[in-house]
Amino acid sequence: MKFSHQKLSTYGIGKDLSRKQWLHVFRQLVQRGLLAQEDQYGGLQLTPKSGPVLQGTDKFLGILEPERVIESLGGKAGEVEYDPVLFEILRKRRKELADAAHVPPYVIFSDKTLIEMAAYYPTSVNSLEKIFGVGSRKLEAQPKTGNFESTAANRRWKK
Repeated sequence: MKFSHQKLSTYGIGKDLSRKQWLHVFRQLVQRGLLAQEDQYGGLQLTPKSGPVLQGTDKFLGILEPERVIESLGGKAGEVEYDPVLFEILRKRRKELADAAHVPPYVIFSDKTLIEMAAYYPTSVNSLEKIFGVGSRKLEAQPKTGNFESTAANRRWKK
């Protein structure tokens, strides 16, 4: 190997986790502010908050879910891995709001939008804004649309 990474003491650590599980861990690190997603290319970078964890003076206690809990949207190109339990919670909330407004559920949010919410766990209006199907009109109607980012954040912390 060109750069001799195999000689590092940490080489191979984590190979027992699947790709889906690593993505889940990374999402938790982003949600807790230990990693930040770079806007232009989507890469991950350490935040100042991650220093104490890396130095061993603070701990990160995340949840490692069995691989079967994370599902994907039908094998299509660009498929999104998501939390099916959160998706169902969001679907029920969407149905309640749609019934109250006398509109079909897709008017509130499409399934694709709910799947992205269940994948990325938006925790603020800013992060909700980056979800497919959430435009300025829906953000202005936040009280009417049920604060979906709060539902996603609460699901993440209750798990």
